[in-house]
Amino acid sequence: PGLLSVESGPYESDEGLNEGFTHGFVMKFDSPKSRDAYLPHPEHERVKAIVVPNLAQVIVFDFAV
Repeated sequence: PGLLSVESGPYESDEGLNEGFTHGFVMKFDSPKSRDAYLPHPEHERVKAIVVPNLAQVIVFDFAV
């Protein structure tokens, strides 16, 4: 509950400002409270256990729109 959408894709710019990151994704929540509830959720932890070991580096950038 509270997760409205997930979008992902590869880096597509020729600017070269991606600091080596090749892919990104945006998760849209209906509120900061929903985002905060998602972080310790068992399903999120399950996905992290699969995905994070396969990543060289991670950056998280939370912002409001």
